Amino acid sequence: MVFVSIAVVADLSYQMTGSEIIEFGPDGLTIRTRYFGWERVRHYSLDKCSELSWRPDDDHQGECALECKAGWKKTRFGKYLSEAQAWQVLSELQKYLPDVAQKMGMSLGSLKSPITQLGLNSR
Repeated sequence: MVFVSIAVVADLSYQMTGSEIIEFGPDGLTIRTRYFGWERVRHYSLDKCSELSWRPDDDHQGECALECKAGWKKTRFGKYLSEAQAWQVLSELQKYLPDVAQKMGMSLGSLKSPITQLGLNSR
């Protein structure tokens, strides 16, 4: 119970004071996370990144996160993005850095919503 309380407080304080900068470039993906003056930098070379997509955040309803496979493990970043913001990041990447998007394995399918509207009319 204490661990859950600490995790909730840490999560809320990150939402209020933390920041994350995501940089895509020809050399790879760099994620800079700042939290209470502490900075963590993660860099993944482009040749090890694949399967870039967005995923609904299981912990926070209505929010998404970006995800890619870096080597053998999956990494999530861009936590607390709305679905529209996640789509915008991927669209901008594909528009301005298409070679990087292609090398990261981003497909047009990752820009599609996982929800299918059938267009059925009720009477």
